Amino acid sequence: MTAETEGAWSEPLLSIKESLFDGQILYLYTSSAGTGQKYTLGIDHILINGKDSVPVTFGPDQTLENGCGYVLRADLVSINVTPPFTVTLPLSVYEKTEGQDIALTENPSQGLSRPRQYENQEITYTVEVSGKVLTPADRSFAGSDYTLTVSNLSVTSTRISFSCLYEMTPSQREAYENQDSVLTIPAVFDFSGEECLLQDAMMEDIENGIFITADYSGVSLEDDFFIIAARRGIPDPQTGKINLENCSLENKIKIQLSDN
Repeated sequence: MTAETEGAWSEPLLSIKESLFDGQILYLYTSSAGTGQKYTLGIDHILINGKDSVPVTFGPDQTLENGCGYVLRADLVSINVTPPFTVTLPLSVYEKTEGQDIALTENPSQGLSRPRQYENQEITYTVEVSGKVLTPADRSFAGSDYTLTVSNLSVTSTRISFSCLYEMTPSQREAYENQDSVLTIPAVFDFSGEECLLQDAMMEDIENGIFITADYSGVSLEDDFFIIAARRGIPDPQTGKINLENCSLENKIKIQLSDN
């Protein structure tokens, strides 16, 4: 794939090694190319077909040892785009300083001071194909202190996303609020028992329970099933946060992909 560029730079500072679009999520596997290795590169959004602005995550590719690789991830569900379509990357270019050889976003929320900035570069390329998307039916499990319902399931070659509701009756809610442990973001396992990687989640306490939307990677469409397991943990008394690795697993819902 050859990238087109605009700006004062005579060559692309970022090389696109591989792109993957599953019909919903776009992944770009890239590396700083040539002159680009002398700078720190940042992207906080992309443009689809030159008009729709989509926020992205952009960070180091941990699979590369030379520190020059980046992974970009963009959720394109809201704009309902189908290939072929063009993607424009407005690339921010910064001075590479010692101890800061990382990809920056336009919102340095981690307290990093921004180094000297140079003229930006735009890189444009075309996504040609997309992958298959499965939408399994909703599933429920009635437990002793809540009912777990999983809905809006979407499974692609790279990820699974769903909405989840821990629904409680008034008496169940009262008993739950008197417990030390709390329900949190579910765990997802593939057919071999490997836990899938949580990419993004939103959790909301509502009147009749807890509502969650979650997005995971590491699911294969060739796998016969995966399992969504309710997860319960005890908040840290100082921070109030829950370490998901220390949570216990409870009710499980099995999704049989071959039935869908």
